[in-house]
Amino acid sequence: MQVAVTDANIFIDLIKLDLIAHLFAIELEIYTTLEVVDELNEEQFQILKAFHQADRLTIHILTEEEYERVDSLEAPKALSYTDRSVIVLAETLDAILLTGDGAVRRFCEKEHKEVRGILWVFDCFLEFQCLNYAEAVEKMEALLNINNRLPKSDCEERIKKWKKMTL
Repeated sequence: MQVAVTDANIFIDLIKLDLIAHLFAIELEIYTTLEVVDELNEEQFQILKAFHQADRLTIHILTEEEYERVDSLEAPKALSYTDRSVIVLAETLDAILLTGDGAVRRFCEKEHKEVRGILWVFDCFLEFQCLNYAEAVEKMEALLNINNRLPKSDCEERIKKWKKMTL
């Protein structure tokens, strides 16, 4: 099973869309850092806590060595400590990093680290039949309404393609 380290924004968007359970239904072993969890509000934390208690989500506490790597990571100032924590954890686990943060994505791509976003997650939901095409269209349209940082043209392209699949 592929290992993925997830940033806060992926969790937040999926919770808002009521799709978080689907993330744990696809063939990924999901990790995050305690720093990510600390950024969530109480409701979001309680939702993820249930997946953690069911052994579906691993909340990783950085080791002293990992803290040192986070501190010494040569990354742009735009990357927060939390951003750097998930980058280091993904490196440690040889995992893909799931993020919607553009600065994190650019850094990972520059460093040749595997990074994916919410659109890839939606593709997985379809691949693993967590959603049908009509549901994917509905949820992607909702996502566009709550997240203005998405690549709008890529989202609209998927919506158009998925609508054709529902005919």
